[in-house]
Amino acid sequence: MAKKFKIPVTASLNFNEAKKRTTQSQKQAMQCALFKLASQFVACWAPILVLFLLGKYPRSKYRAFASSVAYSVAGFEDHTAVINLSNFENMINSKSHQFASPDMVVTFTAVSQSIIAPDGDVVTYQIAAFDEKGTPIGFNTVTYVSDGSAKVIDLPAIKGEAKRYDIMAYSTTIGEGVEYNGALGEISGKNASEIITANAYVVLVNALEKANGKVHGIQTGSFLVTP
Repeated sequence: MAKKFKIPVTASLNFNEAKKRTTQSQKQAMQCALFKLASQFVACWAPILVLFLLGKYPRSKYRAFASSVAYSVAGFEDHTAVINLSNFENMINSKSHQFASPDMVVTFTAVSQSIIAPDGDVVTYQIAAFDEKGTPIGFNTVTYVSDGSAKVIDLPAIKGEAKRYDIMAYSTTIGEGVEYNGALGEISGKNASEIITANAYVVLVNALEKANGKVHGIQTGSFLVTP
């Protein structure tokens, strides 16, 4: 499975230029590439990361924490800065002390995309679609109250041709005696900022803040679109 968020290393970061540069400048260039990748990664997944970290960090400060996690798991492969989704999943769950629900099953393959979660849990997931260059070309953030059965995952509408889809998902077990009054359904956009400003998303954020439930850890997945 291709579970890597990546950006090509620019010419100034090409390791073949080593003889023309000092060791220090190479390290600085590599560090800049990793910081850039971490920033892009968090911007891409901002809608769900804000929700996931509501109980831990104010909305104004979640980005610094998420970026530090992304940076800590970023690395290089074939002159390209990459973040493996599985590594990010494990690290952010560990750092936030929010661990994936053993009762939520995410199936995310080219053949089947579904989520099964306990009856009454609020499931939140975000899908990102990428083109052949790894550029994000479509997003959606979906939330629903599980009835205990398998729910088909909604892929985002896109402009162009998707070569890969990634997912982040988590569930919230609502506190006893608390009624969930958040937004249900799909919140879509061509970029993360459009999703963030959606009225339905604001309703969702406010509702989850008041839910007083147990937020379970993130689960991720990815698949390539078969030709």
